[in-house]
Amino acid sequence: MSEGAGDFPKKEQDIIFDAVPAMIFIKDKENRFLRVNEALAKIMGTTKANLEGKSIFDLYPREEAEKFWQDDKAIIASGKPRRNIVEEMNTPEGAKWVRTDKLPLRDEAGNIIGILGFSVDITELKIAEYKLDESEAGFRVLYESSSDAIMMLTPKAGFFSGNPAAIKLFGCRDKKEFTMKSPADLSPEYQPDGALSSTKAQQMMSIAMEKGSHYFEWVHKRVDGSEFYATVLLARFEIGAKEFLQATVRDITELKKTEQALRESEERYRSLVENVDVGIYRNTAGEKGSFISANPAIAKIFGYESVKEFLKVNVSDLYQDPQERKLFLEEIIQKGSVDGKELKLRKKDGTSIVCAITAQIKYDDKRNIEWIDGVVQDITERKLYEEKIRKAAEEWSRTFDAISDMIFIMDKDHNFKRANKAACEALKMREEELIGRKCYEILHKRNDPWPLCPMEQTNQDHMSHIEEVDDPVIGVIILVSTSPIFDEKGQYVGVVHVAKDISQRKKIEDELIRRIDSLERFQRITVDRELKMKELKEKIKELEGLLAKNNNK
Repeated sequence: MSEGAGDFPKKEQDIIFDAVPAMIFIKDKENRFLRVNEALAKIMGTTKANLEGKSIFDLYPREEAEKFWQDDKAIIASGKPRRNIVEEMNTPEGAKWVRTDKLPLRDEAGNIIGILGFSVDITELKIAEYKLDESEAGFRVLYESSSDAIMMLTPKAGFFSGNPAAIKLFGCRDKKEFTMKSPADLSPEYQPDGALSSTKAQQMMSIAMEKGSHYFEWVHKRVDGSEFYATVLLARFEIGAKEFLQATVRDITELKKTEQALRESEERYRSLVENVDVGIYRNTAGEKGSFISANPAIAKIFGYESVKEFLKVNVSDLYQDPQERKLFLEEIIQKGSVDGKELKLRKKDGTSIVCAITAQIKYDDKRNIEWIDGVVQDITERKLYEEKIRKAAEEWSRTFDAISDMIFIMDKDHNFKRANKAACEALKMREEELIGRKCYEILHKRNDPWPLCPMEQTNQDHMSHIEEVDDPVIGVIILVSTSPIFDEKGQYVGVVHVAKDISQRKKIEDELIRRIDSLERFQRITVDRELKMKELKEKIKELEGLLAKNNNK
């Protein structure tokens, strides 16, 4: 070509080309770049010299280059420009979006000799458009799918739009029915504070229009007349030169019910604290300590006339030994809480009492102790009973071990639960070695119960039984008695098994029987002799009578 395409001097082209921020290029009919400006070279990551003279096929993959070339051929063939071509352009920095205008380039005779192109980088604009589209789509999805009722309105005209949640919340058939309602139509005549809904609704909207937004609670009414509590957020927005309101309404009926239940629960808690028979308190953790709050029960426990009087007392004054207060604080600070801690305390009149304390420390954000919450129970009577029970248990244990007979307490499955001293000595075992073992394994060296053991009968009829047991394994004859044990519900749970060594007694009995037998034999011999003597005497007397009769003759 000549110095300039279409008598357009190259020097002037360069000046103009490089001064324009848009990308400018001139291509011939063979698809070669004849001129490019700095803007195009820069975005392509090269120089003008490296681009000029090259075909689009030298710079792009064939498929992409073919698309550009088809556009150019269509312009060359038709002689008509193409404007606002938005297309993606690959560069060393990645894909860019450009908007291009292409015009046919003619010579002096009007013949088309190439293409003149202008391209503008619109990547940022495309990203902005994408984000806007995405934002609008997101808002639409949010608007349509929100579980909160969202509606558009003006203070004068009322509602002109509502999302599905709004239509459902107010019980309308469709959007048309909803937009025919005003805020007053969807409210009871009066609000809980006694204000007319129609008047107050205008006040709420006026505040939102003035301040930009307004949040408040409201009682709404559905089209069927049912009422519900709601929170309302009114937000002002503009479309063109007009101002509107967006209302976001959330049904808080369940929240109100929960709040009411919470208030009732708190009232019940207060009532419980006031009427429970254990002391409840909150105090500081100082050396002396002061009470912050207390219930009537704790005042009564310590013999004070009222809670007011009790709150004036230092915590340390309630301890019999001030040192115990110090030890208590050290323990609860170390552990954070105590459960059933027994302390020796004193009443107003100095009477000693024993109390069980359950308490927990409350810390602030800086781990400083704010207070100690606790529960106090007077266990003085319980401790006295426990002492009596302990002494009774010791006395029972001494009595249990003082009995010379072997005594076992067993469950119904023949397991030893207790054994007295005599039993342990006879078996040459410690009680702890017996506990949990089967009686027949220890006493009879068997794997099953002794058939003649009276415990078998007690297990069956839950009555007392006595049997003599003569087992060679034991080595002595014992007299066994079993008596049933019942729990507090009357359920049979085991037996008291008493075994008495009667070997000596059996020997005495056998000796006695032998002697009785001898006496009986001796008696029989003596009786027989006496009978014979009597018969002899009678014969002698008879003979004497006959002799006397003969003599008289």
